[in-house]
Amino acid sequence: MSRVGHIIFALALCGGSSCAAPESGKPAGFTVAQRYFESGGQKILVDVYTPAASGRYVPILVLHGAGGMLFDGPEMTRVAEQLAIAGFEAYQVHYFDRTHTWFARQAVLLKLFPVWRATVQDAVSWAHTQRPNEPKLGIFGYSLGAFAAVETARRDESIGAVVEEAGGFWHGHPEGPTRQPLPPILIIHGTADSRVPNEKYTQPLLTYLRAHHDPYEKQFYPGEGHDFSAPARAKVREEAVKFFARHLP
Repeated sequence: MSRVGHIIFALALCGGSSCAAPESGKPAGFTVAQRYFESGGQKILVDVYTPAASGRYVPILVLHGAGGMLFDGPEMTRVAEQLAIAGFEAYQVHYFDRTHTWFARQAVLLKLFPVWRATVQDAVSWAHTQRPNEPKLGIFGYSLGAFAAVETARRDESIGAVVEEAGGFWHGHPEGPTRQPLPPILIIHGTADSRVPNEKYTQPLLTYLRAHHDPYEKQFYPGEGHDFSAPARAKVREEAVKFFARHLP
């Protein structure tokens, strides 16, 4: 997406007004800045949500799903905002910029996932340059972003905690070397998710974690599909903040 495209999209989401404007005169509790890093010769946009209070901040990457920023953006923005309010620095990574993708269907997912995962790995490296005093960072990923989060965490020792929603192991099993131990993982899934079936993707991840005695928590939402209801989304955001606060103090 071009820079102009990002601006038009942001204005559409905000109804033509400024997203940073506080409601009812109250301070937002965080600031938002646009920054970039390079991956595969492409500029990747990152929306950085930084707490207003001064101090050290643990970085947490926020990764959208196959809907891209076009469809997943509003909810991922809420996640980033809530993390920033809680005292984390949230990095909403527009990793589809690498391939100039708006949203991805199944055939595109299978073809381009390795490229996007590499972009997420580059985002991890870049985040460390932004907060060099923080040896560990977290990742929140939804759907495709959850798969990328898990795949990155099992390779990169600097990932200190993961919240994965509607994801699991890519292809349903780990491929290639996996670090031990894995970082703490919060597994979130809807029991009625037919797009990413629990039995095919989440259960193999749970089986692996149990077999290797890796730390994990799970929250299964009865009756929720791949796209959670508004009350369930609010609960996910709350649980994610609590999980990161326990494991990335």
